[in-house]
Amino acid sequence: MPIYEYYCPGCKQPVEINKPMELAGTAEYCSECGCTLQRLYTPVPFSFGWRLTEKSHERFAKDEFEKDV
Repeated sequence: MPIYEYYCPGCKQPVEINKPMELAGTAEYCSECGCTLQRLYTPVPFSFGWRLTEKSHERFAKDEFEKDV
């Protein structure tokens, strides 16, 4: 189940809520003050199957990328 990040304008605190993706568009309310929470954009980290190695920091390195198997 995904974790969605919200911000409470009343409490000025971040809030994390676990809920199914089909309920992602429903409004959420703060448990402390009852304000409507504002959903924050959270970029998802992902990889294309490649990672940088230490040699990638050297200029014109031949072994710049290493395949992640």
